Amino acid sequence: MSEDEQAWAKYLAWNDALAAEWFSDEQADLPVYLDVEPEVLQAAAARVGAEGDPAASLAKTVSATIWLGQGPAFSRHHEELKKWRRRSRASTQKKLLMDVPPPVTALLGSFTIAAFRMGADAEYAPNAYYARLFALLGVKAGDHARLTNAFRAHSEDFWRALNEYLAQYGGQRGLPPAYPPGLRHGGPPQSPALAPPTARAKPPRALRPRRLPPLPAQPRGPP
Repeated sequence: MSEDEQAWAKYLAWNDALAAEWFSDEQADLPVYLDVEPEVLQAAAARVGAEGDPAASLAKTVSATIWLGQGPAFSRHHEELKKWRRRSRASTQKKLLMDVPPPVTALLGSFTIAAFRMGADAEYAPNAYYARLFALLGVKAGDHARLTNAFRAHSEDFWRALNEYLAQYGGQRGLPPAYPPGLRHGGPPQSPALAPPTARAKPPRALRPRRLPPLPAQPRGPP
């Protein structure tokens, strides 16, 4: 296996681990938030056998999949998402569910960590999202513009993929988060998916939205 494929395999392990923490039966009928509190990231890190600071481990793993020197920053994520969507459409036609989360889940996790750090330190201006994202992912100064352009080009679509995945389950793994229109034109994804854990209290079941029954799950397998 090439170094690129090893890096991608490690990334997908984090992708599945984070999805297991964020999209579960415990979230049934509730809006999904990408909770990046230390204990949640630590639980995901334990799933992949990562040691040390889980946020740093995730960031290092994500960074290894960003092809900053070889073209658009999120080329692999974009291509893998297109494959995921083709499989998703085929599954829907067969009335099956995709039991594999979108391959951009871990990447969005890194976006979220950077957003949560806004205003939490004096190293950068309170609203300096990109500076924190560059620092988190170890992006060199010469690649800042390319990463920013890639973020603006793809981030809205990547967030949309989470909605598509959750919508298939009819609320069983959580309700799709709203994402703000026009992400490509501005700053970080300030959506309900970034809400702090204090906003996650469960309402009484009688007040929760009704959900449609989900489709049968699709067995995992090769694309």
